[in-house]
Amino acid sequence: MRDHQTNASLRNPKDIANAFKDYYCSLYNLNKDPCTHQTTDIEINDFFKGIHLPSIDSTTLQKLNSPITNVEVEAVIKALLMHKSPRANWFSDEYYKAFTTLLIPKLVAVFNMAAKSGTFPSEMLQAVIVILPKPGKDPTLPQNFRPFSLLNADLKIYAKILANRFMEITPSLIGLDQVPRGRCSEECLPGFRKSVREGYHPCCYNCAPCSEGEISNHSDSKSCKKCPENEWPNKAKNICIDKVNEYLSYEEDILVLFFSVTSVIFATTSLFILGLFVWFRRTPIVRANNRNLSFILLLSLILSFLSVFLFLGRPVDITCMLQQVTFGVPFTISATSILAKTIMVFIAFKATRPGSSCRKWVGVKLPNTFMLFCSSIQVMNCILWLSISPPFQEYDMDSYPGKILIQCNEGSVIGFYSMLGYMGFLAAVTFVLAFMVRTLPDSFNEAKYITFSMLVFCSVWIAMIPAYLSTRGKYMVAVEIFAILTSSAGILMCMFSPKLYILLFKPELNTKKTMLGKRML
Repeated sequence: MRDHQTNASLRNPKDIANAFKDYYCSLYNLNKDPCTHQTTDIEINDFFKGIHLPSIDSTTLQKLNSPITNVEVEAVIKALLMHKSPRANWFSDEYYKAFTTLLIPKLVAVFNMAAKSGTFPSEMLQAVIVILPKPGKDPTLPQNFRPFSLLNADLKIYAKILANRFMEITPSLIGLDQVPRGRCSEECLPGFRKSVREGYHPCCYNCAPCSEGEISNHSDSKSCKKCPENEWPNKAKNICIDKVNEYLSYEEDILVLFFSVTSVIFATTSLFILGLFVWFRRTPIVRANNRNLSFILLLSLILSFLSVFLFLGRPVDITCMLQQVTFGVPFTISATSILAKTIMVFIAFKATRPGSSCRKWVGVKLPNTFMLFCSSIQVMNCILWLSISPPFQEYDMDSYPGKILIQCNEGSVIGFYSMLGYMGFLAAVTFVLAFMVRTLPDSFNEAKYITFSMLVFCSVWIAMIPAYLSTRGKYMVAVEIFAILTSSAGILMCMFSPKLYILLFKPELNTKKTMLGKRML
Protein backbone atom coordinates (compact mmCIF):
# COMPACT_ATOMS: atom_id res chain seq x y z
CA MET A 1 0.00 0.00 0.00
CA ARG A 2 1.23 3.53 -0.82
CA ASP A 3 0.44 6.89 0.72
CA HIS A 4 -1.80 8.90 -1.65
CA GLN A 5 0.21 12.12 -1.03
CA THR A 6 3.86 11.07 -0.60
CA ASN A 7 3.60 7.83 -2.64
CA ALA A 8 5.65 6.19 0.13
CA SER A 9 5.29 2.46 0.55
CA LEU A 10 3.41 1.41 3.69
CA ARG A 11 3.54 -2.00 5.36
CA ASN A 12 2.52 -1.36 8.96
CA PRO A 13 -1.26 -2.05 9.38
CA LYS A 14 -1.61 1.04 11.58
CA ASP A 15 0.06 3.23 8.92
CA ILE A 16 -2.19 1.72 6.25
CA ALA A 17 -5.29 2.47 8.34
CA ASN A 18 -4.12 6.07 8.90
CA ALA A 19 -3.48 6.45 5.16
CA PHE A 20 -7.12 5.46 4.42
CA LYS A 21 -8.35 7.80 7.17
CA ASP A 22 -6.35 10.76 5.81
CA TYR A 23 -7.56 10.05 2.29
CA TYR A 24 -11.26 10.01 3.19
CA CYS A 25 -10.89 13.06 5.46
CA SER A 26 -9.43 15.08 2.58
CA LEU A 27 -11.67 13.55 -0.10
CA TYR A 28 -13.97 16.56 0.00
CA ASN A 29 -11.93 19.76 -0.12
CA LEU A 30 -13.76 21.69 2.57
CA ASN A 31 -12.57 24.71 4.49
CA LYS A 32 -13.25 22.86 7.72
CA ASP A 33 -11.69 19.60 8.70
CA PRO A 34 -14.38 16.98 7.95
CA CYS A 35 -12.87 14.60 10.49
CA THR A 36 -13.08 17.01 13.44
CA HIS A 37 -15.84 19.49 12.58
CA GLN A 38 -19.35 18.81 13.91
CA THR A 39 -22.21 20.46 12.01
CA THR A 40 -24.45 22.47 14.34
CA ASP A 41 -28.20 23.01 14.22
CA ILE A 42 -27.58 26.67 13.44
CA GLU A 43 -25.61 25.77 10.31
CA ILE A 44 -28.34 23.38 9.21
CA ASN A 45 -31.04 26.01 9.67
CA ASP A 46 -28.94 28.60 7.82
CA PHE A 47 -28.58 26.19 4.89
CA PHE A 48 -32.36 25.76 4.55
CA LYS A 49 -33.16 29.49 4.92
CA GLY A 50 -35.04 30.81 1.93
CA ILE A 51 -35.78 27.34 0.57
CA HIS A 52 -39.49 26.57 0.31
CA LEU A 53 -40.11 23.07 1.61
CA PRO A 54 -43.45 21.22 1.87
CA SER A 55 -44.72 20.81 5.40
CA ILE A 56 -46.82 18.24 7.21
CA ASP A 57 -49.81 18.78 9.47
CA SER A 58 -49.78 18.32 13.23
CA THR A 59 -51.66 15.00 13.07
CA THR A 60 -49.08 13.47 10.74
CA LEU A 61 -46.27 14.88 12.84
CA GLN A 62 -47.76 13.36 15.96
CA LYS A 63 -48.03 10.02 14.18
CA LEU A 64 -44.38 10.20 13.08
CA ASN A 65 -43.26 11.06 16.61
CA SER A 66 -45.41 8.41 18.30
CA PRO A 67 -43.61 5.71 20.32
CA ILE A 68 -42.29 2.74 18.38
CA THR A 69 -44.41 -0.38 18.80
CA ASN A 70 -43.70 -4.10 18.99
CA VAL A 71 -45.52 -4.61 15.70
CA GLU A 72 -43.19 -2.24 13.83
CA VAL A 73 -40.05 -3.92 15.21
CA GLU A 74 -41.39 -7.37 14.41
CA ALA A 75 -42.25 -6.38 10.83
CA VAL A 76 -38.74 -5.04 10.19
CA ILE A 77 -37.05 -8.11 11.68
CA LYS A 78 -39.18 -10.39 9.53
CA ALA A 79 -38.09 -8.44 6.43
CA LEU A 80 -34.34 -8.76 7.20
CA LEU A 81 -32.45 -10.61 4.49
CA MET A 82 -30.62 -13.79 5.31
CA HIS A 83 -26.95 -14.65 4.68
CA LYS A 84 -25.66 -11.09 4.99
CA SER A 85 -22.40 -9.98 6.58
CA PRO A 86 -22.41 -9.60 10.38
CA ARG A 87 -22.93 -6.06 11.61
CA ALA A 88 -20.72 -3.90 13.80
CA ASN A 89 -21.98 -5.71 16.89
CA TRP A 90 -21.18 -9.03 15.17
CA PHE A 91 -24.76 -10.22 15.36
CA SER A 92 -26.12 -11.43 12.04
CA ASP A 93 -29.69 -11.02 10.79
CA GLU A 94 -30.27 -14.71 11.48
CA TYR A 95 -29.70 -14.01 15.16
CA TYR A 96 -32.48 -11.42 15.25
CA LYS A 97 -34.89 -13.75 13.42
CA ALA A 98 -34.12 -16.66 15.75
CA PHE A 99 -34.66 -14.66 18.96
CA THR A 100 -37.36 -12.24 17.78
CA THR A 101 -39.67 -12.83 20.73
CA LEU A 102 -36.95 -12.12 23.28
CA LEU A 103 -35.42 -9.14 21.48
CA ILE A 104 -38.55 -7.16 20.56
CA PRO A 105 -39.35 -5.78 24.08
CA LYS A 106 -35.72 -4.81 24.65
CA LEU A 107 -35.36 -3.09 21.28
CA VAL A 108 -38.62 -1.19 21.71
CA ALA A 109 -37.48 0.07 25.12
CA VAL A 110 -34.06 1.18 23.77
CA PHE A 111 -35.54 2.88 20.67
CA ASN A 112 -38.15 4.83 22.62
CA MET A 113 -35.61 5.85 25.27
CA ALA A 114 -33.21 7.06 22.57
CA ALA A 115 -35.97 9.00 20.81
CA LYS A 116 -36.98 10.64 24.08
CA SER A 117 -33.44 11.55 25.17
CA GLY A 118 -32.15 12.44 21.70
CA THR A 119 -29.06 10.25 22.03
CA PHE A 120 -28.26 6.64 21.22
CA PRO A 121 -26.05 4.29 23.18
CA SER A 122 -22.50 4.61 21.88
CA GLU A 123 -22.48 0.95 20.77
CA MET A 124 -25.36 1.61 18.38
CA LEU A 125 -23.41 4.38 16.61
CA GLN A 126 -20.37 2.26 15.89
CA ALA A 127 -19.65 1.01 12.38
CA VAL A 128 -17.10 -1.34 10.88
CA ILE A 129 -15.70 0.02 7.59
CA VAL A 130 -14.80 -2.66 5.05
CA ILE A 131 -12.90 -1.66 1.89
CA LEU A 132 -13.16 -3.53 -1.38
CA PRO A 133 -10.87 -2.90 -4.36
CA LYS A 134 -12.34 -1.41 -7.51
CA PRO A 135 -11.93 -3.85 -10.39
CA GLY A 136 -9.14 -2.99 -12.84
CA LYS A 137 -7.57 -0.34 -10.57
CA ASP A 138 -4.18 -0.18 -8.86
CA PRO A 139 -4.79 -1.92 -5.48
CA THR A 140 -1.88 -0.08 -3.81
CA LEU A 141 -3.65 3.31 -3.73
CA PRO A 142 -6.42 4.15 -1.19
CA GLN A 143 -8.49 5.97 -3.82
CA ASN A 144 -8.91 2.71 -5.72
CA PHE A 145 -10.92 1.11 -2.91
CA ARG A 146 -14.65 1.35 -2.25
CA PRO A 147 -15.57 1.65 1.44
CA PHE A 148 -18.59 -0.10 2.98
CA SER A 149 -19.84 0.69 6.49
CA LEU A 150 -21.33 -2.22 8.41
CA LEU A 151 -23.62 -0.42 10.82
CA ASN A 152 -24.93 -1.79 14.06
CA ALA A 153 -27.97 -4.01 13.33
CA ASP A 154 -29.99 -2.28 16.05
CA LEU A 155 -29.48 1.07 14.33
CA LYS A 156 -30.46 -0.37 10.94
CA ILE A 157 -33.70 -1.72 12.42
CA TYR A 158 -34.47 1.68 13.92
CA ALA A 159 -33.68 3.45 10.63
CA LYS A 160 -35.94 1.04 8.71
CA ILE A 161 -38.82 1.72 11.11
CA LEU A 162 -38.45 5.46 10.47
CA ALA A 163 -38.22 4.83 6.72
CA ASN A 164 -41.45 2.83 6.83
CA ARG A 165 -43.18 5.70 8.60
CA PHE A 166 -41.90 8.24 6.08
CA MET A 167 -43.00 6.08 3.15
CA GLU A 168 -46.62 6.89 3.99
CA ILE A 169 -46.13 10.64 3.57
CA THR A 170 -43.34 10.95 0.96
CA PRO A 171 -45.76 10.81 -2.03
CA SER A 172 -47.37 14.03 -0.76
CA LEU A 173 -43.99 15.72 -0.18
CA ILE A 174 -41.96 14.67 -3.23
CA GLY A 175 -43.23 15.81 -6.63
CA LEU A 176 -43.14 13.72 -9.77
CA ASP A 177 -40.46 16.04 -11.22
CA GLN A 178 -38.08 14.84 -8.50
CA VAL A 179 -38.43 11.19 -9.53
CA PRO A 180 -36.61 10.10 -12.69
CA ARG A 181 -38.75 8.06 -15.04
CA GLY A 182 -38.52 6.63 -18.53
CA ARG A 183 -40.29 8.43 -21.37
CA CYS A 184 -41.69 5.17 -22.75
CA SER A 185 -43.94 4.40 -19.75
CA GLU A 186 -46.65 6.18 -17.83
CA GLU A 187 -46.78 6.19 -14.05
CA CYS A 188 -48.31 3.05 -12.53
CA LEU A 189 -50.91 4.32 -10.07
CA PRO A 190 -51.64 2.69 -6.71
CA GLY A 191 -53.57 -0.52 -7.34
CA PHE A 192 -51.22 -1.44 -10.19
CA ARG A 193 -47.74 -2.89 -10.41
CA LYS A 194 -44.94 -2.72 -12.93
CA SER A 195 -44.96 -5.52 -15.48
CA VAL A 196 -41.98 -6.38 -17.67
CA ARG A 197 -42.36 -5.30 -21.30
CA GLU A 198 -40.67 -7.94 -23.38
CA GLY A 199 -37.97 -6.68 -25.76
CA TYR A 200 -37.72 -3.20 -24.18
CA HIS A 201 -35.35 -1.45 -21.84
CA PRO A 202 -35.99 -2.15 -18.13
CA CYS A 203 -37.17 1.46 -17.75
CA CYS A 204 -40.05 0.65 -20.09
CA TYR A 205 -42.81 -1.37 -18.49
CA ASN A 206 -46.54 -2.03 -18.51
CA CYS A 207 -48.92 -1.40 -15.62
CA ALA A 208 -50.74 -4.55 -14.54
CA PRO A 209 -53.61 -4.44 -12.02
CA CYS A 210 -52.99 -6.21 -8.74
CA SER A 211 -54.35 -9.72 -8.52
CA GLU A 212 -57.43 -10.59 -6.49
CA GLY A 213 -56.75 -10.12 -2.79
CA GLU A 214 -53.64 -7.92 -3.34
CA ILE A 215 -52.95 -4.17 -3.18
CA SER A 216 -50.25 -1.63 -3.93
CA ASN A 217 -50.42 1.62 -1.98
CA HIS A 218 -47.87 3.74 -3.84
CA SER A 219 -47.08 4.64 -7.43
CA ASP A 220 -44.79 2.54 -9.63
CA SER A 221 -44.93 -0.40 -7.27
CA LYS A 222 -42.78 -3.31 -8.37
CA SER A 223 -45.09 -5.84 -6.76
CA CYS A 224 -48.41 -6.07 -4.96
CA LYS A 225 -48.77 -7.33 -1.42
CA LYS A 226 -51.46 -9.69 -0.21
CA CYS A 227 -54.04 -8.47 2.27
CA PRO A 228 -54.33 -10.23 5.65
CA GLU A 229 -56.76 -13.14 5.81
CA ASN A 230 -59.53 -11.08 7.42
CA GLU A 231 -59.17 -8.12 5.02
CA TRP A 232 -59.84 -7.46 1.34
CA PRO A 233 -58.78 -4.76 -1.17
CA ASN A 234 -61.06 -1.82 -1.84
CA LYS A 235 -62.21 -1.12 -5.41
CA ALA A 236 -59.06 0.90 -6.19
CA LYS A 237 -56.89 -1.91 -4.73
CA ASN A 238 -54.75 0.60 -2.85
CA ILE A 239 -55.77 -0.22 0.74
CA CYS A 240 -56.98 -3.29 2.61
CA ILE A 241 -60.37 -3.01 4.29
CA ASP A 242 -62.15 -5.38 6.64
CA LYS A 243 -64.10 -8.16 4.98
CA VAL A 244 -67.88 -8.03 5.37
CA ASN A 245 -69.29 -10.45 7.95
CA GLU A 246 -72.25 -12.27 6.43
CA TYR A 247 -74.98 -14.06 8.36
CA LEU A 248 -78.74 -13.70 8.80
CA SER A 249 -78.66 -10.39 10.65
CA TYR A 250 -81.63 -8.87 12.43
CA GLU A 251 -80.45 -5.38 11.40
CA GLU A 252 -79.74 -5.92 7.70
CA ASP A 253 -81.75 -8.83 6.25
CA ILE A 254 -85.45 -8.50 5.43
CA LEU A 255 -85.60 -12.30 5.36
CA VAL A 256 -85.06 -12.34 9.12
CA LEU A 257 -88.16 -10.20 9.65
CA PHE A 258 -90.18 -12.42 7.32
CA PHE A 259 -89.06 -15.63 9.02
CA SER A 260 -89.61 -14.18 12.49
CA VAL A 261 -93.14 -12.98 11.76
CA THR A 262 -94.06 -16.22 10.00
CA SER A 263 -92.70 -18.31 12.85
CA VAL A 264 -94.61 -16.30 15.47
CA ILE A 265 -97.86 -16.44 13.46
CA PHE A 266 -97.75 -20.22 13.01
CA ALA A 267 -96.62 -20.84 16.59
CA THR A 268 -99.48 -18.66 17.84
CA THR A 269 -101.90 -20.49 15.54
CA SER A 270 -100.71 -23.84 16.88
CA LEU A 271 -101.08 -22.57 20.44
CA PHE A 272 -104.61 -21.35 19.65
CA ILE A 273 -105.56 -24.74 18.19
CA LEU A 274 -104.06 -26.48 21.22
CA GLY A 275 -106.08 -24.27 23.55
CA LEU A 276 -109.21 -24.92 21.50
CA PHE A 277 -108.61 -28.67 21.63
CA VAL A 278 -108.10 -28.54 25.40
CA TRP A 279 -111.35 -26.58 25.77
CA PHE A 280 -113.26 -29.10 23.63
CA ARG A 281 -111.28 -32.09 24.86
CA ARG A 282 -114.42 -34.08 25.80
CA THR A 283 -116.08 -33.69 22.40
CA PRO A 284 -116.03 -36.55 19.86
CA ILE A 285 -114.07 -34.67 17.19
CA VAL A 286 -111.15 -34.10 19.60
CA ARG A 287 -111.29 -37.55 21.19
CA ALA A 288 -111.29 -39.25 17.78
CA ASN A 289 -108.03 -41.09 17.13
CA ASN A 290 -106.29 -40.37 20.48
CA ARG A 291 -106.50 -36.75 21.66
CA ASN A 292 -103.23 -37.15 23.63
CA LEU A 293 -101.37 -37.70 20.37
CA SER A 294 -102.99 -34.55 19.00
CA PHE A 295 -101.84 -32.53 22.03
CA ILE A 296 -98.28 -33.87 21.69
CA LEU A 297 -98.28 -33.18 17.95
CA LEU A 298 -99.38 -29.57 18.48
CA LEU A 299 -96.73 -29.01 21.19
CA SER A 300 -94.00 -30.41 18.94
CA LEU A 301 -95.14 -28.18 16.07
CA ILE A 302 -94.97 -25.12 18.35
CA LEU A 303 -91.37 -26.04 19.26
CA SER A 304 -90.55 -26.58 15.59
CA PHE A 305 -91.81 -23.12 14.67
CA LEU A 306 -89.96 -21.46 17.55
CA SER A 307 -86.71 -23.34 16.79
CA VAL A 308 -86.36 -21.01 13.78
CA PHE A 309 -85.10 -18.23 16.09
CA LEU A 310 -81.97 -20.27 16.87
CA PHE A 311 -81.04 -20.06 13.18
CA LEU A 312 -81.36 -16.26 13.05
CA GLY A 313 -78.70 -13.75 14.11
CA ARG A 314 -74.95 -14.23 14.51
CA PRO A 315 -74.15 -17.90 15.14
CA VAL A 316 -72.20 -18.87 18.26
CA ASP A 317 -71.17 -22.29 19.52
CA ILE A 318 -74.15 -22.76 21.84
CA THR A 319 -76.75 -21.82 19.21
CA CYS A 320 -75.00 -24.05 16.67
CA MET A 321 -75.34 -26.98 19.06
CA LEU A 322 -78.99 -26.24 19.85
CA GLN A 323 -80.11 -25.49 16.27
CA GLN A 324 -80.24 -28.99 14.85
CA VAL A 325 -81.30 -30.66 18.11
CA THR A 326 -84.25 -28.35 18.77
CA PHE A 327 -85.34 -28.81 15.17
CA GLY A 328 -84.68 -32.56 14.85
CA VAL A 329 -86.22 -33.84 18.08
CA PRO A 330 -89.57 -31.97 17.84
CA PHE A 331 -89.85 -32.94 14.18
CA THR A 332 -89.25 -36.57 15.08
CA ILE A 333 -91.94 -36.38 17.78
CA SER A 334 -94.31 -34.91 15.19
CA ALA A 335 -93.54 -37.68 12.72
CA THR A 336 -93.91 -40.46 15.31
CA SER A 337 -97.19 -38.93 16.57
CA ILE A 338 -98.59 -38.97 13.04
CA LEU A 339 -97.27 -42.50 12.47
CA ALA A 340 -98.90 -43.63 15.72
CA LYS A 341 -102.17 -42.05 14.58
CA THR A 342 -101.91 -43.91 11.27
CA ILE A 343 -101.33 -47.22 13.04
CA MET A 344 -104.30 -46.55 15.30
CA VAL A 345 -106.52 -45.89 12.26
CA PHE A 346 -105.52 -49.25 10.84
CA ILE A 347 -105.96 -51.10 14.15
CA ALA A 348 -109.29 -49.43 14.88
CA PHE A 349 -110.65 -50.55 11.52
CA LYS A 350 -109.45 -54.09 12.02
CA ALA A 351 -110.89 -54.16 15.56
CA THR A 352 -114.43 -53.55 14.24
CA ARG A 353 -114.51 -56.99 12.66
CA PRO A 354 -116.14 -59.70 14.80
CA GLY A 355 -113.62 -61.85 16.69
CA SER A 356 -110.66 -59.67 15.67
CA SER A 357 -107.52 -60.07 17.77
CA CYS A 358 -106.73 -56.38 17.22
CA ARG A 359 -109.22 -55.36 19.90
CA LYS A 360 -106.62 -55.85 22.62
CA TRP A 361 -104.36 -53.22 20.98
CA VAL A 362 -107.00 -50.52 20.95
CA GLY A 363 -106.28 -47.85 23.57
CA VAL A 364 -103.65 -45.26 24.51
CA LYS A 365 -100.93 -47.63 25.69
CA LEU A 366 -99.75 -48.82 22.26
CA PRO A 367 -99.45 -45.41 20.53
CA ASN A 368 -97.80 -43.81 23.57
CA THR A 369 -95.26 -46.61 23.87
CA PHE A 370 -94.59 -46.58 20.14
CA MET A 371 -94.11 -42.81 20.08
CA LEU A 372 -91.80 -42.89 23.11
CA PHE A 373 -89.67 -45.65 21.61
CA CYS A 374 -89.27 -44.02 18.17
CA SER A 375 -88.54 -40.58 19.64
CA SER A 376 -85.94 -41.98 22.04
CA ILE A 377 -83.94 -43.29 19.08
CA GLN A 378 -83.60 -39.74 17.71
CA VAL A 379 -82.79 -38.36 21.16
CA MET A 380 -80.00 -40.94 21.60
CA ASN A 381 -78.67 -40.10 18.14
CA CYS A 382 -78.52 -36.38 18.99
CA ILE A 383 -76.84 -37.03 22.37
CA LEU A 384 -74.23 -39.21 20.66
CA TRP A 385 -73.70 -36.53 17.98
CA LEU A 386 -73.23 -33.72 20.53
CA SER A 387 -70.90 -35.87 22.64
CA ILE A 388 -68.54 -36.97 19.86
CA SER A 389 -68.44 -34.10 17.35
CA PRO A 390 -70.87 -31.25 18.14
CA PRO A 391 -71.63 -28.38 15.73
CA PHE A 392 -69.54 -25.24 16.18
CA GLN A 393 -69.17 -21.68 14.87
CA GLU A 394 -67.11 -21.45 11.69
CA TYR A 395 -65.54 -18.53 9.79
CA ASP A 396 -65.50 -19.28 6.06
CA MET A 397 -63.12 -16.78 4.44
CA ASP A 398 -62.65 -18.49 1.08
CA SER A 399 -66.09 -19.15 -0.43
CA TYR A 400 -66.88 -15.55 -1.44
CA PRO A 401 -64.33 -12.77 -2.17
CA GLY A 402 -64.44 -9.95 0.35
CA LYS A 403 -66.80 -11.78 2.71
CA ILE A 404 -66.47 -13.81 5.89
CA LEU A 405 -69.32 -16.29 6.16
CA ILE A 406 -70.12 -16.78 9.84
CA GLN A 407 -71.95 -20.07 9.93
CA CYS A 408 -72.41 -23.28 11.85
CA ASN A 409 -70.35 -26.31 10.95
CA GLU A 410 -72.31 -29.51 11.57
CA GLY A 411 -69.30 -31.13 13.19
CA SER A 412 -70.19 -34.71 12.34
CA VAL A 413 -71.71 -34.98 8.88
CA ILE A 414 -72.80 -38.53 9.74
CA GLY A 415 -74.66 -37.28 12.82
CA PHE A 416 -76.44 -34.54 10.83
CA TYR A 417 -77.57 -36.73 7.95
CA SER A 418 -78.49 -39.64 10.20
CA MET A 419 -80.86 -37.26 12.01
CA LEU A 420 -82.39 -36.11 8.72
CA GLY A 421 -82.44 -39.67 7.40
CA TYR A 422 -84.30 -40.99 10.43
CA MET A 423 -86.94 -38.27 10.10
CA GLY A 424 -87.25 -39.04 6.40
CA PHE A 425 -87.65 -42.74 7.15
CA LEU A 426 -90.47 -42.11 9.63
CA ALA A 427 -92.20 -39.74 7.19
CA ALA A 428 -91.91 -42.24 4.34
CA VAL A 429 -93.32 -45.09 6.44
CA THR A 430 -96.18 -42.88 7.62
CA PHE A 431 -96.95 -41.78 4.05
CA VAL A 432 -96.99 -45.33 2.68
CA LEU A 433 -99.12 -46.68 5.52
CA ALA A 434 -101.56 -43.76 5.37
CA PHE A 435 -101.84 -44.14 1.60
CA MET A 436 -102.68 -47.82 2.00
CA VAL A 437 -105.52 -47.15 4.44
CA ARG A 438 -106.89 -44.01 2.77
CA THR A 439 -109.87 -45.99 1.34
CA LEU A 440 -111.16 -47.10 4.73
CA PRO A 441 -114.77 -46.16 5.59
CA ASP A 442 -115.44 -42.46 6.17
CA SER A 443 -115.52 -42.90 9.91
CA PHE A 444 -111.77 -43.49 9.86
CA ASN A 445 -110.74 -41.24 6.99
CA GLU A 446 -108.21 -39.19 9.04
CA ALA A 447 -105.74 -41.28 7.05
CA LYS A 448 -106.46 -39.00 4.09
CA TYR A 449 -105.32 -35.96 6.04
CA ILE A 450 -102.24 -37.83 7.20
CA THR A 451 -101.47 -38.76 3.60
CA PHE A 452 -101.69 -35.13 2.48
CA SER A 453 -99.56 -33.89 5.40
CA MET A 454 -96.83 -36.45 4.76
CA LEU A 455 -96.94 -35.70 1.04
CA VAL A 456 -96.26 -32.03 1.80
CA PHE A 457 -93.55 -32.95 4.33
CA CYS A 458 -91.68 -35.32 1.99
CA SER A 459 -91.99 -32.99 -1.02
CA VAL A 460 -90.54 -30.04 0.89
CA TRP A 461 -87.55 -31.92 2.28
CA ILE A 462 -86.76 -33.77 -0.95
CA ALA A 463 -86.66 -30.40 -2.74
CA MET A 464 -84.70 -28.83 0.13
CA ILE A 465 -81.70 -31.18 0.17
CA PRO A 466 -80.18 -30.25 -3.26
CA ALA A 467 -80.88 -26.55 -2.60
CA TYR A 468 -79.25 -26.85 0.83
CA LEU A 469 -76.12 -28.50 -0.57
CA SER A 470 -75.73 -26.00 -3.42
CA THR A 471 -75.73 -22.84 -1.26
CA ARG A 472 -73.40 -21.39 1.34
CA GLY A 473 -73.62 -18.99 4.25
CA LYS A 474 -76.87 -17.26 5.16
CA TYR A 475 -78.67 -18.57 2.07
CA MET A 476 -78.06 -22.15 3.17
CA VAL A 477 -79.57 -21.29 6.57
CA ALA A 478 -82.52 -19.57 4.84
CA VAL A 479 -83.22 -22.74 2.82
CA GLU A 480 -83.32 -24.85 6.00
CA ILE A 481 -85.57 -22.34 7.80
CA PHE A 482 -87.93 -22.26 4.82
CA ALA A 483 -88.13 -26.07 4.84
CA ILE A 484 -88.85 -26.13 8.60
CA LEU A 485 -91.61 -23.54 8.36
CA THR A 486 -93.19 -24.97 5.20
CA SER A 487 -93.24 -28.61 6.32
CA SER A 488 -94.49 -27.71 9.82
CA ALA A 489 -97.21 -25.47 8.39
CA GLY A 490 -98.21 -28.24 5.96
CA ILE A 491 -98.66 -30.72 8.81
CA LEU A 492 -100.58 -28.17 10.88
CA MET A 493 -102.98 -27.25 8.09
CA CYS A 494 -103.55 -30.74 6.71
CA MET A 495 -104.00 -32.42 10.08
CA PHE A 496 -106.05 -29.86 12.00
CA SER A 497 -107.91 -27.57 9.59
CA PRO A 498 -110.80 -30.07 9.02
CA LYS A 499 -111.36 -30.52 12.78
CA LEU A 500 -110.90 -26.79 13.38
CA TYR A 501 -113.57 -26.08 10.78
CA ILE A 502 -116.06 -28.37 12.56
CA LEU A 503 -115.27 -26.93 16.00
CA LEU A 504 -115.71 -23.31 14.92
CA PHE A 505 -118.22 -23.35 12.09
CA LYS A 506 -120.06 -26.71 12.17
CA PRO A 507 -120.52 -27.56 15.84
CA GLU A 508 -123.63 -29.59 14.99
CA LEU A 509 -121.38 -32.18 13.35
CA ASN A 510 -119.33 -32.57 16.54
CA THR A 511 -121.39 -35.49 17.86
CA LYS A 512 -120.73 -39.15 18.49
CA LYS A 513 -123.44 -40.12 16.05
CA THR A 514 -121.78 -38.13 13.29
CA MET A 515 -118.37 -39.54 14.09
CA LEU A 516 -119.70 -43.07 13.73
CA GLY A 517 -121.61 -42.27 10.58
CA LYS A 518 -120.32 -41.58 7.10
CA ARG A 519 -120.44 -37.83 7.11
CA MET A 520 -116.93 -37.20 8.35
CA LEU A 521 -115.23 -34.52 6.26
